[in-house]
Amino acid sequence: MTETPDPNHASGMPTSVVRRPLAGLALCFAAGRLCGIFLSSAPVGLLAAAALLTVLALAFSGRSVSIACLGLAVLAVGWINADLEVRNPSRREIAALVKRPREYVSIIGIVVDDPSVQVGRKEGEVRWTYSLKVEAMQRLESWQKARATVAVMWHTNTLARAPHYGERWELSGLLDAAPEVKQQLVPVAAPTFQVDPAAAVLLSGGHGIPLIAWCLKARAVCFDILGRGLEDYPQHAGLLRALMLGVRQELPWDINRAFATTGTLHVIAISGLHVVVMAVLIIFVLKMFGLSRERWILYLAPALVCYTIATGMYASTVRACVMAILFWSAPFFGRRPDGPSALAAAAMIIVVAAPLQILDAGFLLSFSAVAGLMTVYPAMMRPVRRRLMPDPWRLEPASPWEVRRQWLTREAASLLVISAAAWIVTTPLTAACFNMVSVIALIANLLVVPLSVLVLFTGVLSLVFGAMSVFLAEVFNHANRVFMSAMLTWVDWMARVPGAYAYVKTPPGWVIAVWYIVLILLLILKGIPRRITVGAVCILLLGGFCRWATDDEIRVEILDVGQGGAAFIDLPGSKDLLLDTGPSHCSRDVIRYLRKQGVDSLRALVLSHGDSDHVGGALDILDAIPVAELWCPPFVRQSSLCRQIVRTASEKGIRIRRLERGDVVLLAGGASLEVLHPSGKTPSRRGDDCCLVAKLVRGSDSVLFMNDANAGVEAEMLAQRLNPAAGTLIVGSHGAPGVCSDAWLDAVAPTRAIISVGADNAEGCPDGGVLARLARRGIAVQRTDEEGTITIHFGENSGRSGGNGTSVVSCRLPAQKATDGKRDRF
Repeated sequence: MTETPDPNHASGMPTSVVRRPLAGLALCFAAGRLCGIFLSSAPVGLLAAAALLTVLALAFSGRSVSIACLGLAVLAVGWINADLEVRNPSRREIAALVKRPREYVSIIGIVVDDPSVQVGRKEGEVRWTYSLKVEAMQRLESWQKARATVAVMWHTNTLARAPHYGERWELSGLLDAAPEVKQQLVPVAAPTFQVDPAAAVLLSGGHGIPLIAWCLKARAVCFDILGRGLEDYPQHAGLLRALMLGVRQELPWDINRAFATTGTLHVIAISGLHVVVMAVLIIFVLKMFGLSRERWILYLAPALVCYTIATGMYASTVRACVMAILFWSAPFFGRRPDGPSALAAAAMIIVVAAPLQILDAGFLLSFSAVAGLMTVYPAMMRPVRRRLMPDPWRLEPASPWEVRRQWLTREAASLLVISAAAWIVTTPLTAACFNMVSVIALIANLLVVPLSVLVLFTGVLSLVFGAMSVFLAEVFNHANRVFMSAMLTWVDWMARVPGAYAYVKTPPGWVIAVWYIVLILLLILKGIPRRITVGAVCILLLGGFCRWATDDEIRVEILDVGQGGAAFIDLPGSKDLLLDTGPSHCSRDVIRYLRKQGVDSLRALVLSHGDSDHVGGALDILDAIPVAELWCPPFVRQSSLCRQIVRTASEKGIRIRRLERGDVVLLAGGASLEVLHPSGKTPSRRGDDCCLVAKLVRGSDSVLFMNDANAGVEAEMLAQRLNPAAGTLIVGSHGAPGVCSDAWLDAVAPTRAIISVGADNAEGCPDGGVLARLARRGIAVQRTDEEGTITIHFGENSGRSGGNGTSVVSCRLPAQKATDGKRDRF
């Protein structure tokens, strides 16, 4: 982008504002976008205000007030644009057409991107995911015009024909009109569509943009070339295709995880690095042909646009493409390139085209990383460069070996400083969006980035010469295998370093704001003010750490896993428990939730019984999160699923413990888990009759977990004269008929009852009689199908909200066994 000259300061405006007005306007536009997303407004009033401010900006031309008026006008325009995009008043929007949040409907639409393919959970199953631009929808009998872009998820067999870009399909399935989008700083709603494979009909093709269709076909050809000769090396072929084309579904899960935990995922997720390398290669070729810098953009722009489209148009790639085009177009117009102005213009263009991108994790990380490199890197590199400069008073010239050593030292230091600058700027956003902090990234990138550049360069040679000869493609691909083997080995070593990464709780907004404010102060302040700032920050951090270290709060989260059950017990320190996991299709959501809570490991995974709607996700949990112990009731081997879970836990060296009536498990923070059922004497033919019933107690606070225990279990416990009294009751069997009898409610005497239940479930839970009995006693009822995940806060004899000292709020989505001389048995 162009750099505005600085003729004089007569107007009184700051130099940076005069030289880079786009940066200030981009900030104003971003602020307007955020206001439009979160605050409703009157578009007519804002439009009038924008017009008035524009007139004032023209009237006060050449003065600082002109810039201020123009910035406010841009803010108002951004507010209007985002408000209309998020709260579209059109009656054709899907959100206005449907009557319920989830409905079975038929839709007609056009595929607007290249579907990605993933292996399904069942053998022979695949899952296609892509975006569909909806044209019409049928809810009841007649079709009606509709408008929206929905995320389609299509589970089918491997022999089925995959959809392609530009095809028009008629699909039927389950429409979720307002689910929360994952991996965004602030979750927003976007429609999703679960396809019924038996009701999918291809209507026609050729409805897409010809350029995009051509780029995607070229991508398929490149995909084939990059796999030639690597049939026996699927890991290397998958890594090469991920690095070159952004196709990551062929990469094994463990490799993806290794790159993510070492902070090097950006090299396999197409990003600005790839665009920069491609631009450098193209410019190198243009220089070879003797083309002047003014004409580079004529060849560079179309090549980068095609590469961006072919690799999936990720936010970071689009940002880098737009920025590179704006940057290198400046000489064509006789101006000098300016990085900050190009970055600001790229941000405005992307946000205008897609307003919600301003909340996307990839967008935020990409722009913050580049902005950080432009500001933090020079400040950090100046003292390093001074220390590494050759001694100007040296009389004898340095030897060639010494010159090469000094050059290598400077380059290594520069690469380390670049990595450190990017880490400093992006760490708060990484913690907020992905709940992970990777310290090892500073070292891991020192080798991964140069190796990825070599892989990209060799991959380009493979594509160029592979298009002419299969033999040459195999030669370059096998040569590339050397670089990829070194990269995989290095990443694996880094991922195994103790303390290389840690999952953290989502930091509050004020922490992120303080981080960046302090960073800005450190950049602009010098001398004593900087020392005072650093000292104040250290005191605040020390106080925050002491507060965190002494926090003894206990939280119980009843997770929203549909018609299943799962509860997370957050204990002081790293002694957390997970009671059940929900069904298998919810395991990824449960794992994502645990990561958001900063869970690196679990003290114990507790299985209540063998039903798949309660423990179906246990195998995925054991694969994803280190678990110290597995707790379960006796006789779980009656369930084939539990036998597989126990076998997997044994193979991983996880200690398995049996819990039965009378056991008291001491927990961190002064809490305990009292087991009320089963007795462990005689097995039952029904898993629900052997279901684990346990009471979590600390001081006057208590929660009774009934899990899937039925009315028969309630009667048996009453006959045993146990003490089930608890302030909060987690209703058994999802509120099925017969549970929560009057005698049971008399014994428990809860002030609140929580029912884990799926929306519109086939069993009709919760039963009307159960709800009536709870209502007659004035017991507050909360349901996960209505409120999502429900949180219970414990206070040490505090009685935060009265009634046994527990407080319950809603949000969207143990320890050593008492010695009793018994051996674990099944």
